[in-house]
Order: sequence, then C-alpha cells, then structure tokens
Amino acid sequence: MRSLESIEIPDSVEEIGDGAFSGCDVLKELIIPESVTRIGRNLCSECTELKRFEMHGKAKFDTSWLNSCYHLEEIILSEESGVRIWNGAIYNPDLTELIFVPSGLKHLILPPTVKEAKISAKIE
Repeated sequence: MRSLESIEIPDSVEEIGDGAFSGCDVLKELIIPESVTRIGRNLCSECTELKRFEMHGKAKFDTSWLNSCYHLEEIILSEESGVRIWNGAIYNPDLTELIFVPSGLKHLILPPTVKEAKISAKIE
C-alpha cells in the first residue's frame, strides 16, 4: 500500500486506525467516506506528497499530522467534521481558533473572530 498514489476508502469501512497511511510518501490523494466514524492519530504523517485530503461525515481527527504534508493544496471537509475551512485554512467551528495552515498557502487573511492560533505556520 505504500506505493499507492490515490486511496478512496470504501463505504463499508467504519474505522481507520492510528498511522494507517503514515509514511506513504507517494500518496497524493485520500478520500474518506461518510461511513467512517473514527480516525486514529497520525493518519497520514510523513505523507510528504499528499496534495488533496477529502473527508465526509462526522469523524473527528487529529490535525497535527497535516504539518508533515508539505504539498497539501486542497482540503475538503464536511460541516459535521468539527472544524471549518475558511480561506484555505482550518479553524475550530466558531472560527475563533486557527488550527492548520497548508504550507502551499501563499496568503492568509484571518477572519476577525480569531482569538488564538494553535499552530506555527510559515506563510511565504
């Protein structure tokens, strides 16, 4: 599986374990269906070529692994995911906390509601 470039999880899957795709350094796209209700820690850590992450449904996930996805360009999350995307970055549901900024993002305008940034991100 470490040589797959695109993975679309089938609807029959309900849980994804810790580090399921960790170290898949050629993975470029990961699509998680609504059927998945639990996602383990470090889902895609060290997936340095991941460009697109799409997740449907209510599963909560640890965002810390996103920092090692240096080529991440597109993140698509459902409203039920417990986070929101605004202007290309990930925030908590009420947009008061910045959680993640993709390294490929060149400009970031924060919503006026942000009170805290829990990440260290370099915007060039």
